[in-house]
Amino acid sequence: MERLSGKYSLNQRVGKGTFGEVFSVEEKNIAKSSTGALHVLPRVAKIQKRSKKRDVMLENEVRAMIDLSGKGVIPQLYEVMKDDENHIIVMEHVKGLTGKALFDTRSHSLTSKRLMGLVEALCTLEENHIVHNDLTPNNIIEKKNGDHIIIDYGLSYLDAWERGYIPETKKAGAIGTLMYASPQNLDKYPQKTSDIWSFGVIAYWALTKQFPFGRNAMTRQAHAIEWFSKNNDVCAGKRHIPNHYLQKIQEETIRGIRHEINIKCIDDNCKSLISIMKDAGVCSEGISMILKCLEVDPIERMQASELVNHPFFRHYL
Repeated sequence: MERLSGKYSLNQRVGKGTFGEVFSVEEKNIAKSSTGALHVLPRVAKIQKRSKKRDVMLENEVRAMIDLSGKGVIPQLYEVMKDDENHIIVMEHVKGLTGKALFDTRSHSLTSKRLMGLVEALCTLEENHIVHNDLTPNNIIEKKNGDHIIIDYGLSYLDAWERGYIPETKKAGAIGTLMYASPQNLDKYPQKTSDIWSFGVIAYWALTKQFPFGRNAMTRQAHAIEWFSKNNDVCAGKRHIPNHYLQKIQEETIRGIRHEINIKCIDDNCKSLISIMKDAGVCSEGISMILKCLEVDPIERMQASELVNHPFFRHYL
């Protein structure tokens, strides 16, 4: 942290995740213009404790940000620092709509416009052979000018197109946020169309305000953790939940979501998903688009370059 504090003033915390925290920062000793203005874009510092796994994640994130630099889909990268304890990425502080607030509207026309902005950003990733692998509303920011930024590339995979697939990973769990993860990501075999599945989940939620998969499994996981906490003095701060117990719950949750995907998409032929979309007033073009994104077979999924021309986006013009 000495290198960071020597160059930047650390201000308020603006975010916290599994692997670290994000703080707004201000560079020290910047020469002001003749008018006294700084003319410097707001910056944030993403700080995470070092480990072998996180070192790989940082390398992925930095490589992706360099490859996508100047293409309008990532924050501007300023510098990368590290010491014995921490990795630090200093980047542009992008402000705008993010998370579920981005799609917190009943207007399908506005939702279509925002989904289109996301697809255009995914096209840029596809053109640069990058798979994000954790596409969720929390990793999407809509700027005031309507452009869409995708952040947090720690789980990303580069050069996937040269291979045609992404090799099996050795990570302990599934790849990405479970509610949005493709079947292959849940199986730890992410594919180059994994982000398209995640987009399909986002679109389904945005248009119906329901998740297509995983709600029951995630509820059971929360109940299991709550039960253990109440019965083992975790709430009193006397002990932590053992990693082996958390891993067991995680594995059961993954199996539950995977089983639900198979039932709804294969056994039921998506009939229940279609029924919910119709009840929510989703147009036929929207239903068609989402089903093509939620193909269990990754080869059958649309690519972003095909998705951008889907009739759904012309329906609301």
